[in-house]
Amino acid sequence: MSAPAPDEARAEAGPARLDFIEAGRGAAALYVVLYHVHSYLGLPPGSLAALPFRFGQEAVIAFFLISGFVIHLSLAAGRAPDLGTYFVHRARRIYPVFIAALSVTWLVAQTFPPRFGPRRLDWAELVLNLLMLQDRAEHGLWAAPFMGNAPLWSLSYEWIAYFLYYAIRARLPARWHASLAIGLAFASLPGVLLAFQPARFLAYFIIWYAGAALARCWLLPEHQATRRAADRVLAALALLALGYGALAFGRGGTMPWQTSLSTPWRELRHYGFAALLMAACRSGLAMGFWRMLTANGAGSAIARAFVWLGGVSYALYALHFPMMVETVTVHRALGGPLGVTLAFLACLGASWLLDRWLQPRINRAWR
Repeated sequence: MSAPAPDEARAEAGPARLDFIEAGRGAAALYVVLYHVHSYLGLPPGSLAALPFRFGQEAVIAFFLISGFVIHLSLAAGRAPDLGTYFVHRARRIYPVFIAALSVTWLVAQTFPPRFGPRRLDWAELVLNLLMLQDRAEHGLWAAPFMGNAPLWSLSYEWIAYFLYYAIRARLPARWHASLAIGLAFASLPGVLLAFQPARFLAYFIIWYAGAALARCWLLPEHQATRRAADRVLAALALLALGYGALAFGRGGTMPWQTSLSTPWRELRHYGFAALLMAACRSGLAMGFWRMLTANGAGSAIARAFVWLGGVSYALYALHFPMMVETVTVHRALGGPLGVTLAFLACLGASWLLDRWLQPRINRAWR
């Protein structure tokens, strides 16, 4: 492992859990749920009232930054684990809920005719998902999320980022980390445009790494080199957003990519939002909002609710699509606000069982 920056060994011993991070997770997870079900709550897609719920992709990007932040804290809090231990820790956190989500997705597909995914089990798709190589269903990519459970696309990016960051920390001095993340993003741009899957994983590492850079600033607020590295990452994100924006708008709308979820529109949204979120954190706006929210009784109650949701956010993210979207779409009796609420409560209960009851037992048994 490379030598830490000056005073990093003393400074990087942050708390095991930061409530504002947990609340961010909870808010992002709830927003993704609302993004997928708002049309069943009396808000027709495309209407002005539905506009605030059209940014589910951006909520996923918030998860990326939070993941990078948390992983950096965990690696910096003590002696860095060897690769085998690190793999076990990451696998025991990701795979139990992930496998449960695959199982629930398959069960729902057998119970209801699925809206998006195949009715029969595609073994190749399953294996590629288990290897964390899934992505959004697009031409040129290796595997779609299992049986149409669309939110699972992002887990492969996080999984690969875990080990890429571990390798970078193990092999390179800290002063090179930001430059490598930036270089990978720009070098991968042609591959992203050509839908070359490995290029996409490498291109998105900078978004995940932005969270790690923010964590370093959080732990070393006076370390100028750390602050400058974070600002370089922020500038690169903004420049990438501008570049993808130029590609999206440069031909007067005649490019072959037509929707806001296709390249390069999607990358414009992802890099642009990552830059905005990082800027909000670097400027103090995000922490100022958190302090304002928790300064009074009502705001503190809302914050505590989001902190609680943060504790079940991973399972809620992975389960809500089959448990809510697929079932509500197919089963007309569940298609109204009451049905959505009941489906949400069932999903919330299952998420609590996985994240708060089962996960601690797995952690104790699988060290």
